[in-house]
Order: sequence, then structure tokens, then C-alpha cells
Amino acid sequence: MLKTEHDVTVLILAGGLGRRVNNQNKGLLLVHGKPLIEYIIDKIKHQTKNIIINANQNTAAYEALGYPVIADKYPDHQGPLAGILSCEHAVTTELVLTIPCDTPLLPEDLLDKMLQTYNSHSPEQLCVVHDGERIQNLFLLFHRTKFAHLAEFFTNNRRKVADWIQSQVYNRCDFSNQKTNFLNINTEENLVALQKVLKSNNKC
Repeated sequence: MLKTEHDVTVLILAGGLGRRVNNQNKGLLLVHGKPLIEYIIDKIKHQTKNIIINANQNTAAYEALGYPVIADKYPDHQGPLAGILSCEHAVTTELVLTIPCDTPLLPEDLLDKMLQTYNSHSPEQLCVVHDGERIQNLFLLFHRTKFAHLAEFFTNNRRKVADWIQSQVYNRCDFSNQKTNFLNINTEENLVALQKVLKSNNKC
């Protein structure tokens, strides 16, 4: 049976420490007076109503957005895989789509295109975004049964998302014509560049 947006829960990953942006919470960084995570929610809420936020700090600010907020159940900020695993108990759908909190230009058709790729291959496979140049590791669509393998991977002290992807059979979802939509905010310079893009696109 083909999967639709009703079968998907989106996990927005906002649990990082923001070391490269002076330890600021990246999801709450303001761009034209609006937190980065709100740009993402505005895009994704029209694609699915099932949204969960993984965050370890400023939880009240995230809760004010109206969606469940779940902190890592593992200590010491062990990375996005820890965040994904920590949300497993809250996922009630068959599929999970992960999205980082610092990519506010993400495509309007992100979920639709990823579902097309997922539905055209074996359900045991991961679906991951490829921007025409490289894999975007944190844009993953997978069946909830993958949580078991991820837990085993994590238990073996493996923390890199790229390594987990490479340990699986996966399919690339081609977004080569939308590469700029995956601009992420890793530095203050990236933030300035984003402000210029949004201004030029009249998106603010």
C-alpha cells in the first residue's frame, strides 16, 4: 500500500548546542524577527499535521509553537541520532521524516517528493535527500521499524548519521534542482546570507 502524508511524523531536530553560532539555540535564532524553526513549521505543516520537536534547551519557547517537545533521553548531547531515538515513543505513524531546525528554505514539496521515492522502492530502505552534490544526512524518511536497528547502532557507540545511512540500503531523493533550499545555518555568516536570500525572495 502506498504511503501518504498521513502516514508520516516529522521530527524537527533542535537539540544541538549551536557551538558555531556562539552557543545559541539555532532553532530560535531570529531572522527578520522570526525564529528559524517557525520558517520550517510554516513549510511542513501544510504537508503533514504530525510534527514533533526534539529540543534540550528553551523548551518553553518550543512548546509555545503548539507541538510536542521531547528532550534527549541520553546525557551529554550525543548528537542527532540521540534525538531521533528519544522521540521513538511519541511516533504513532508508520513513517518518520527527520528535518534539522536550521534549514528554513526547505522545499514546499519536500515530503511529497520523498514519499514518491519511498513508495517506488522496498519499504525496508531509507530515503535520503541528495541535493545534486551531496547527501543531506539529516533529511531522512524511514519506516518506524528502523528504530530497532538505529538503537543497536547507537548502543555500539556509533553516533554519526552518515555512518548509519551507509550501514543501510538507501535510496536518494533527487533535489538537484533545489540545492539552495537546503542552505543550513552553521555560522553567523550563514545567518547573514540567509537574511539576504529571504529579503531578495520577499519571504519575510
